[in-house]
Amino acid sequence: MKSYLILLPILFVGFLLNAQSNDTIFIKASDLKTEFLTNGTKQYLVYFKNGKNENRTSAQIWNRTIERKDYNGIKAITITQYWESSDTIVHTTTSVSEEKTMRPLYHDSWYKGRGTTTVDFLNQKLILNGNVISENEVDEKKKVSLETFKKALQQEVFNWHIDLEFFSILPYKKGAIFAIKFYEPGYINFKNEIYKVKGEDDFIGYDQKRIPCWLLSHGDKGNEEIYWVSKETQEILMLDQEINGTFYRYKIKLPYTP
Repeated sequence: MKSYLILLPILFVGFLLNAQSNDTIFIKASDLKTEFLTNGTKQYLVYFKNGKNENRTSAQIWNRTIERKDYNGIKAITITQYWESSDTIVHTTTSVSEEKTMRPLYHDSWYKGRGTTTVDFLNQKLILNGNVISENEVDEKKKVSLETFKKALQQEVFNWHIDLEFFSILPYKKGAIFAIKFYEPGYINFKNEIYKVKGEDDFIGYDQKRIPCWLLSHGDKGNEEIYWVSKETQEILMLDQEINGTFYRYKIKLPYTP
């Protein structure tokens, strides 16, 4: 009898671990619901707070446009972004992905004060500020960027810079855990990022309409992102992000684009 009593807790723990692993979806192309990506432009108001009850600072408007068109003979989705701060454009990108799989094909990015990064996945080229990075590169950071890019070419990765659009095509269900191999084109690392459906709630819209949402979480307490995802359209309505327990960032979808 004692041996059975000892075995039961072990079996129970094993069952729990197996159940948890079964809830994790390692996202691949066949999991994605790209029909939720509709052509057109969405705008987000982005701002920061130094505390929950502090004033808003560093406000920006992010314009994100989705367009379906062929790229080098491949049916593709092109997402362009323009980030406005006051009367200045501070960031632009053009990201092209294969329509059905969201496989990255091309990414061109410009930041004010930083310059441009072009990542050509089809031609396997990494270009920083107009210079093609080669095997003979002496700058250590650029060498690592090139090595990371080459590794990304050999795996099924997804473009992290179009995260708001990517979150709109995930297979949501209660308790789901998504492992997404995100790669920020041109950067020095990538790995499976874990996102969890931590609950459900109603988002209160501008007309006081209640919109049922999934709550998608990334990170841990004190350093957590929570995305409010419409159950009907799967578009991202809001990001509520806590940084180091004291700093906050918000992205809020605007109701229309003038």
